[in-house]
Amino acid sequence: MLLLGLGYIAIGDLNQTMKIFDEMPQRKVASYNAMIHGFVKTGELSRARTVFDDMPEKTSVSFATLIADRGLYQGRMLAEGIMPNEAAF
Repeated sequence: MLLLGLGYIAIGDLNQTMKIFDEMPQRKVASYNAMIHGFVKTGELSRARTVFDDMPEKTSVSFATLIADRGLYQGRMLAEGIMPNEAAF
């Protein structure tokens, strides 16, 4: 299902992507990261932030998705105890 969602992200249909995401019985970190990337890539930062905030588990890749594209959340990453790696900078 993630691959189908990635296809919709690639063509910019984030509403369909979000529908698939919402219907997923179990979401993995990669699913959240893909959604965040899609929203950041299209400039929908508030939607990216909502998905990010709803993540039960964040990784350095989750933060890097925001940081790399818009330079956001470095301080928050450190505050949550997640040490940045080379992907984050």
